[in-house]
Amino acid sequence: MPGKTVVGAGVTAVSSSGLTIWVHRTNTTQTLVHWMIIGED
Repeated sequence: MPGKTVVGAGVTAVSSSGLTIWVHRTNTTQTLVHWMIIGED
């Protein structure tokens, strides 16, 4: 969720097998992402 450290996030190439997640941070701390896709092709 965007805030003071993570200032932006977005996704592209969403499919039933995965997606690309883009995160813009104000520092170089490791970012962990937990994701789940619910739906049908």
